[in-house]
Amino acid sequence: MPSDPKGISFREIYPTLTERELQEAQENLRRYLEIAWEVQKEQSSPVTEGAVDSCGSSATMKERSNVFLKK
Repeated sequence: MPSDPKGISFREIYPTLTERELQEAQENLRRYLEIAWEVQKEQSSPVTEGAVDSCGSSATMKERSNVFLKK
């Protein structure tokens, strides 16, 4: 168990990853959490009369992820 009060580090979870792979894993987690937060906000916001879904059809996780890659 780590003594760091912030919790466990990526390096402790994935000790065999290269620095580049570790950086990619951290970035993937950050993007995943951003997407999950956006989905949660969409799901919890009240539907207003005449509101239009900007995604057209329901976007898949891959489609949402690609939006963040373009930023």
